[in-house]
Amino acid sequence: MMQSKILLGLLAGSAVLTHSPNLFARDIKINEAVVDPHYDWNGDGSITPSDEWFELYNPRDTPFNLFGIELHLVDTTPEGLSLTNYGQIEPRSYLVISNPEGMQNNDGRLELYDVIRGEYIDGFSYGDWSGNDFGIPDGNAHGMYDESLSRFRDGENNFAKTYATQGQQNIPAPASGLVGLLGLGALRRRR
Repeated sequence: MMQSKILLGLLAGSAVLTHSPNLFARDIKINEAVVDPHYDWNGDGSITPSDEWFELYNPRDTPFNLFGIELHLVDTTPEGLSLTNYGQIEPRSYLVISNPEGMQNNDGRLELYDVIRGEYIDGFSYGDWSGNDFGIPDGNAHGMYDESLSRFRDGENNFAKTYATQGQQNIPAPASGLVGLLGLGALRRRR
């Protein structure tokens, strides 16, 4: 009897160590990216690569725990960022990741992973980066009017180059329309 209680305790303990709190992780989206800033987002008086940022969106009615979630910035200077210390994203809210490690390129790929479950959550390639089969424009901006690569509407599979809306609802593209994605599933299958 004692051995079975110890075994059950060990099994329960290992389940706690390997269980991700996010049963619906694929709902979370990389919602917006600024890789060529034209605004002083960090307020230091100058526009530099430290003004780059990424935004995640939680469309669910429940908080999203970031324990075990990583954002991968894939370009010529790839970086990975654990989001565990960010805590959680509240329901129908945004998380802005300012000044990520490295210097992001105008062409690249963003990927979001649940490393505990070993699952790909979301991602997209932009510009001339491999895997951009949907024509998402590059991140090169000419002004504030096209500074952001944004999903429109929030969390949906359409992208626009438009004004950045850090931590707020995205807006449609001012001049060139939307880049419709036929389904991110094709990107997921290619990996």
